[in-house]
Amino acid sequence: MQGMARTTYNVFVQQDGGYGVALSQLGAMVRTATGFATEADAREWVEQDRRLEGADNPFRERDPTMPHAH
Repeated sequence: MQGMARTTYNVFVQQDGGYGVALSQLGAMVRTATGFATEADAREWVEQDRRLEGADNPFRERDPTMPHAH
């Protein structure tokens, strides 16, 4: 997917004490992935998503055990 803007990831603490990740790209709506129990879980998900970002997979298949992006 050459020419697409790079995704920026920001890990944040939710009101319930869990963690989420905000994903943003220039010219696109901000998306979130929530439901991580720990900051480490959220950061691990970010690393997995970064690896998939470069993959030639328009559907961005994910591990079924990982939380959904909204």
